[in-house]
Amino acid sequence: MKRLLLLVLIGWFGGTELYAQDYERLYKFLDQYGSNWKHGYRKEAADGRSELVNQLGTPAPRYTFSKELNSKTMKGKFVIMNFWSTWCGGCRALCMDLDSLMVKHSNDYRDVQIIGVNYKETLADKGYKAKEWWKQKAFGYPTTDDNKGVDEFSTTVQAGHPTMMLIDDKGIIRGRWDAWSSGTADNAALAVWVLKIVPEQRLTLDLALARRCLEEKQYLRALYVLCGLDETAEIRLMKLEAMLYVSSYKGGTLLAQMAEEAKKSKDYDTLLKIAGIVERNEELYSGYCKIGADAATVYNNYSRKGTDETALLGCKLRYRYGKLIQKEALGTCDERIRMYEMNGKAEDKVEFWKKAKANLK
Repeated sequence: MKRLLLLVLIGWFGGTELYAQDYERLYKFLDQYGSNWKHGYRKEAADGRSELVNQLGTPAPRYTFSKELNSKTMKGKFVIMNFWSTWCGGCRALCMDLDSLMVKHSNDYRDVQIIGVNYKETLADKGYKAKEWWKQKAFGYPTTDDNKGVDEFSTTVQAGHPTMMLIDDKGIIRGRWDAWSSGTADNAALAVWVLKIVPEQRLTLDLALARRCLEEKQYLRALYVLCGLDETAEIRLMKLEAMLYVSSYKGGTLLAQMAEEAKKSKDYDTLLKIAGIVERNEELYSGYCKIGADAATVYNNYSRKGTDETALLGCKLRYRYGKLIQKEALGTCDERIRMYEMNGKAEDKVEFWKKAKANLK
């Protein structure tokens, strides 16, 4: 079955609530917004072409990493396996992200077992010792030694560096991520939330939950909920706010599109809301701030509803845009200085850009 639903009917105040584990919906969402999300691994077919070996929805191979970490002791638990080595920079980053997000700064995942799987440690030497590095970082979850059991399992599932896998409480593979980026650990946390926490807490994926997720700055959760709802003007604005945190590129594209549509239709109230969304997000690029500032300016100049507060909103966004532009200009100077210094034979160019930076200041 392509769509597997585990349904639990719960009586609630004389009515009925429906809770479901919708794997297809999760996979579709991660296909669109996932960071390094994969359905499996690729292998060479008989005709020499590359083909995908799907792992999602298949039983995880049995494993014995140690007396404490094996298929039997992990039975009935959600397990995240993080394949790593000290010589892999992305591996080290993912080890730290998982610890920070799912162990040290949250109680949501306390029943989830994260396992660091130290794999092919001796393949390269970057000056680290696996046990010493792990102990120094004081991670809140265990790691394995690079042993025979690890090697057999890692080879069977075709793990890379890094690879992260999610295995559910039935021993079924529900997620795979290859490589690292800043959102990879967030993806695993979302998958656990969708497949474990939502059914256990009997959460209904509705507008109220999306609002709560936004208030709690759980932007990936909010976007997941919103993508399953029929779109309204309010939901589209909420999607924009969440998406600007989840995917800067996709969020920026939607921001520009919505602002242009609102200008053409003279939807001044939407322009004001767009400006407010941009102002609340302190992580945006200068170009996005300019879109927000322009939206506030159009509202104040043409809506006939401008107030001191909306005028101040426009001022804040223009001021922030100016500061970001200055920072980017100085950053360009620094890049040129570094480039010519590395060249070693362009002292006149280095001096030129140092003077240019001083003059800009």
